[in-house]
Amino acid sequence: MTSTFLNAMQSLTILEIEKQLQKLPREIVDSINKTDVIAYSLN
Repeated sequence: MTSTFLNAMQSLTILEIEKQLQKLPREIVDSINKTDVIAYSLN
């Protein structure tokens, strides 16, 4: 059996990043690596 653990802050961080990215122009959003932003935010 495989179980996946999720950091309690990860869900909130992802939601906030998505919310903030919606405010930016598309060309800027396309240049941002969301995985890096999430990792930086959680560390």
